[in-house]
Amino acid sequence: MVNDKMLPASSSQDAIWDSFLRKDLLRSCRRRSDDEARCVVFCSECGMGKTRLLKSILSIETRAGSCVKYSLFVPEDASSAPGRIVRIAREVVASRKAGKRVAVLLEGVPPGDESDVNRELRAIRKMLGAGALVAMTISPDSAVLFESLDDAIRFTGQDLCIRDFSEFPDEDQALHLSHGVPSLCAALVSGGLLEGRFSSVRYLDALKRLIISHLRSSLSDEDLMLRLAMILLGRGSFDDLGELGLRPDGETLLWMHECAPALGIDFVVDGFSVVGADD
Repeated sequence: MVNDKMLPASSSQDAIWDSFLRKDLLRSCRRRSDDEARCVVFCSECGMGKTRLLKSILSIETRAGSCVKYSLFVPEDASSAPGRIVRIAREVVASRKAGKRVAVLLEGVPPGDESDVNRELRAIRKMLGAGALVAMTISPDSAVLFESLDDAIRFTGQDLCIRDFSEFPDEDQALHLSHGVPSLCAALVSGGLLEGRFSSVRYLDALKRLIISHLRSSLSDEDLMLRLAMILLGRGSFDDLGELGLRPDGETLLWMHECAPALGIDFVVDGFSVVGADD
């Protein structure tokens, strides 16, 4: 049984996504028995296939006979998220006492303060202690929650990137246009790039949505200014950012590299190259 709001229905694009998302990700999330507790966390920007991975876990657990508890969060749920997760934990414990196999899917858990994160962590560990599978997606804004779940199976944006472009006529072109971001790869395929009759309409639409999602209001002013400068410049060096008065520390740049492949952070050249930037 799936409660709360249902995951989005399958679309015609799902087959394209599934052809790219690596199966070893799902294998590492799969449980071998009803009593094996497991926590899986996907942390990345939008467009990396997190929702589709949750759908795949849902399918696996449903076939295995699990009672699936799914909950979707939006940014406006930040204040109520800890309470919702605590209530879900109570339901999970009761279901496990009744001998049920349980899987909990939490999509888009919003960032919170230290008190919120501590409540969420206690609830998640309570579910794991009862023997449930807990799979969740979070944005890079929730770094504290991500780092606190150090015993979980954790995936960042870099883990979700497409690496194999051998199906494309021009592998370098596909990499340049997508940076391995699954939503952009899907747009390249649906736009006909594999057949050599590429129409850029779907790609440009996907690119626009991706870039806009990187400038969400939930970011700190410093992160928002940094991202906006990188997107407006398109490409450049860390020194170029410094000339604009932006001096991000190494930890910030490393986290951005891990979770936001579209921004093209490159420590080899000490610079960046945002996906879609003109040469």
